[in-house]
Amino acid sequence: MKARRVMVLLDGTRDSTVAIPVARRFAVYGDADLLPIHMDRRLTLSKDEAARLGWDPDESPGLVLPRESGSFVESVDELCRRYEVESVVFSSRFGATHNGDLSPIAETLLNVIEAPVVIVPADRTGADWRLCHMLLPHDGTPVTAAAIGPSVRLLEKASGAEMVVLHVASLDHPRSSQPGAMELPYYVDQPQYDWPAWADEFLQRLRAVGGGVPEEHMRLLVAIGDPGDMILERMRDLNSDLTVLSWQGTHASRRARTLRKVLAASSAPVMVIRSQEARTERPWERETATGEAPGTQREGRA
Repeated sequence: MKARRVMVLLDGTRDSTVAIPVARRFAVYGDADLLPIHMDRRLTLSKDEAARLGWDPDESPGLVLPRESGSFVESVDELCRRYEVESVVFSSRFGATHNGDLSPIAETLLNVIEAPVVIVPADRTGADWRLCHMLLPHDGTPVTAAAIGPSVRLLEKASGAEMVVLHVASLDHPRSSQPGAMELPYYVDQPQYDWPAWADEFLQRLRAVGGGVPEEHMRLLVAIGDPGDMILERMRDLNSDLTVLSWQGTHASRRARTLRKVLAASSAPVMVIRSQEARTERPWERETATGEAPGTQREGRA
């Protein structure tokens, strides 16, 4: 058994199996074991279905956890912290009883799990997945730098894959005051001023943080407008296989609104990586501290 694990969450429905090909490939890239986690009951597939997904249930049977309100998420969180879980992969409608953009359990997992989370659109088609084109939105602030390291490590394992760094600037949003922020030059409508030097320095910084990405595997695109709209537009243009977003762990920020918009409309997997400053709020810890019975409405939004 390998030290690292990639966890894939299955809820007993075939809809949840969209996560299996993505999780399997993440395990290959990360030299990790695939760890299926079943909610309530094991997923039953025919041999042909399992083979089509590239999964052998006998070789990787995984664990069964109860669905009881909140306890499933709590158990997944405990397993992630106990073992060396590199990422947690699940369908956008994991555990849902109706169609929607992001199920309540999926949203709670996003709020709680500290490991990188990969959310696969529930309507994704295709039995295989591999990384050829990665989109890494970066707004020039230190917060988004959290996504660079994991993205580069993944890129190094996916032979021949390309990383497209998308810098989105919003003219309606004030310039960042964070130390180390690197936003667009002031003369956004006059590219002869500062642009070549700025673009070169921007990519050099990213390569330094990422450990040195070969130039031929990284390029920079710049867009001006609503971040969510620009990300979705470039995802379609590039036919990206994976978009990597950083998040501070709060739903009140502008970055969280962008995340929600992308998750609601993405046709490809989205990996969400928490920044170092991100705050994790576990509902059961809050309930215990306030004297409420553990398990009360834990699947609701944090």
